[in-house]
Amino acid sequence: MSDGSATNSRVLAVEGADFLATVAVAAAASVPVWFRVRGTSMTPAIQPNALVRAVGLSARSARRGDVVVARRADGSPVVHRVWWQQGRRLWLKGDARLAPDAPVTVDAVVAIADRVRDERGERPLEGRAAWSPRLALGRWRRHLRGVVTRRQGMVRS
Repeated sequence: MSDGSATNSRVLAVEGADFLATVAVAAAASVPVWFRVRGTSMTPAIQPNALVRAVGLSARSARRGDVVVARRADGSPVVHRVWWQQGRRLWLKGDARLAPDAPVTVDAVVAIADRVRDERGERPLEGRAAWSPRLALGRWRRHLRGVVTRRQGMVRS
């Protein structure tokens, strides 16, 4: 019986729809699944090539701040944080991204990612985005653009 650790596992190479189906079946059976992340959209919380553990949704649905494994509208998998929820729609966003993804329904979420393992060791994924210099710079740029736009509008009046 597996204890859910990344060291007590078998490797299975699956992608796309097969990946989502594998995670969904394992999550429904309450079996944690570790998978390798390729992209950079979740840095600094999840580094490229880190292992991430996906678990079933249990008695609750995904909520704001959770990192989830979901199916996008085009069928491709995504591992992003729940940024906003309105009714049955969720907006997901990578921690390193400035804007959220297109919304998905709550039914598109197949599992919650609760742990990460990389060169810094194994740790839980926190319920909120980690601070990132790139993200902070992007927010300041948007803020300054808004200030400049408002001032230009005041000058023209």
